[in-house]
Formats: sequence, C-alpha cells, structure tokens
Amino acid sequence: MKDKYRGKYRNKSMRLQNWDYSWNAACFVTICTHQRRCFFGEVVSGKMKLSPVGIIADILWHEIKNHAQNVELGAYVVMPNHVHGILILPGNPDFTNTSFGTKNHSKIFPIISSTTRQNGEMTEC
Repeated sequence: MKDKYRGKYRNKSMRLQNWDYSWNAACFVTICTHQRRCFFGEVVSGKMKLSPVGIIADILWHEIKNHAQNVELGAYVVMPNHVHGILILPGNPDFTNTSFGTKNHSKIFPIISSTTRQNGEMTEC
C-alpha cells in the first residue's frame, strides 16, 4: 500500500521557502464554514448577531491561546459564514521551520473547527 501512491498525489509545500518560521509574524486567517453556510449568525441593522454556534466560535477563538504555545490573539470578527482573525506569532529561536506546524497549527485549527461538533443540529441563514 505504501508504494501504491508514491509521488502520485504529492502536493507542493505551501510554506515560503525563504521564510524562517522562527521569526516574528502576524498571520491573517480566514476560516469558512462548510459550503459557506451561515451557521454563525446574521447581520441585522449593520451589526453581527451571533447564533449559538457563533457564540461557540467566539469563545473558541479566545481558547486558542490556552492550547497553543507562543500565539497571541489579534483582532478578529465572527461573520455569518466565516471567521477572520489575526494570529500573532512572537519569534522563538527554539522553533525550527518544521516545528511550527506541529507545535501551533495542529492545535489551533482543530479548536476552531470543533465549533460545529459542539452544537449538534444547525440551521442556515
């Protein structure tokens, strides 16, 4: 099985080859709902009104710093079908290019994606 797909489905790395991931950085992230369905709430009179799932997404954004080392939270906004946010990654000389993904990414994104699993049944806007 190991040899079956060798080299056939290998995706090129999305990492910048000349970027040292131990440097200071601020990353702008957008996380969208499946099929861009409006699970997080709706805009009413120009203001975002969060649904119960949107409230969970809001809470879980703040939980990121409790689950990932060396991450600070910048500005963020929960929208009807996505979340925008800034993750601030202070430089850490102990990190290497390969440790960034295992120490931070793998802990941050499951927290946010767990929003839909915690609510059970959801409705679209």
